[in-house]
Amino acid sequence: MSCGAWGSASGVRRQTAEIAAARSASVRGIVRFRFFPAKGTRVEIDGKAWTTPSNLVSAELPAGQHSLVPGARSGKRIARSVVVEDAKTTNIGTIDPAQ
Repeated sequence: MSCGAWGSASGVRRQTAEIAAARSASVRGIVRFRFFPAKGTRVEIDGKAWTTPSNLVSAELPAGQHSLVPGARSGKRIARSVVVEDAKTTNIGTIDPAQ
């Protein structure tokens, strides 16, 4: 299984295991966003690298404030703070760190 230049199958498995373990927390919500450029952009959520096979992110997170930081290959990064609410989906839209 290939996940692109920045990810690996073992990274996806580890991330899936972390998500499964975190699901035991009762207060959770979802944050969704898309990032461009799709190729070469790294995404961090709360300081941890987030591996995704495409430029769409749908992450189940504990309710509360979180940091989203996509970084373009050029090194430019955009930090966004988002509040995730229990049992709700927060749609951020498109983030383009290259702009």
